[in-house]
Amino acid sequence: MERVGKLDVTSGAPAQATSLRPLGLRPDALVGPAKLAGLGVIESYDLSAVRNRLVSHGAMLPRWADEAVFEFRRYLALRLVAGHPIFMLSGNVDEVWHTCLLFTRRYADLCDRAFGYFVHHDPEEEPVRNRHAAWREFETAYRPLFGEPTMLWQIWRPIDSGEEAVSSEGGMQRVTQEHTTQDGREQQS
Repeated sequence: MERVGKLDVTSGAPAQATSLRPLGLRPDALVGPAKLAGLGVIESYDLSAVRNRLVSHGAMLPRWADEAVFEFRRYLALRLVAGHPIFMLSGNVDEVWHTCLLFTRRYADLCDRAFGYFVHHDPEEEPVRNRHAAWREFETAYRPLFGEPTMLWQIWRPIDSGEEAVSSEGGMQRVTQEHTTQDGREQQS
């Protein structure tokens, strides 16, 4: 059985035992015992119904859903450790959050067990004026806990003015994949 972090890739269910460093927490991360316990709850909480819905409704492929659910857990961990909201920068991870909210009782239970209160999802009412500043704030919270932000975050990173990108919309980096068709033509997806 293959594992990604603490996630069982074949079912999307969390690993049974909570580690001393939940969610791949860096060994040098400074997290107190109460928040470490909350991280353990986030890591071990069963979100397989969320993962299964993402896959069965065609929102994500299975492996992508597994990674997105894992990063959603890390996002909740960031909010727990920071003690305040952190701007959601990944559309993929946000899709997991939206799906999680459909399971209201489970989501409320997860929040109560990990945070002691309901963590509201407040959509942005206005476009973010400075996505670079929001990215820096996110990175400042993410790196000390988990290291380099993973691909599911990086593909939503704002493009620097001197950086080349395959394509962009709204100043956010997009990654496209090239596929070669049977007749040898390259096609982007």
